[in-house]
Amino acid sequence: MSIKNQIHALLIKHRQLNMKQIISEIGCIRDSARPALCHLKAEGIITVTRIGSRGEKLYRLEKAEPLSIAAKTTIELCKENWRGYHIHKIFGSTSRAAA
Repeated sequence: MSIKNQIHALLIKHRQLNMKQIISEIGCIRDSARPALCHLKAEGIITVTRIGSRGEKLYRLEKAEPLSIAAKTTIELCKENWRGYHIHKIFGSTSRAAA
């Protein structure tokens, strides 16, 4: 199970956590958890609020639906759209042609 999925499952269980609680529950380092949290935030699954005088981040769950287990990797997306890449390479570069 990826760190992103572990964090999502943990937030489903607790609804809101800070970074210290996340890394102590999962057993990973901060540098591994931070990118996963950024991805969850970008997908709209969690929100981040700052609390206290030091501005500690509190991660709250917004969407409780399960993450897609079969999420496509970047390589898979590029393989699927390989023909579109070639078409863009041909017609997309014509706008830069000298007149």
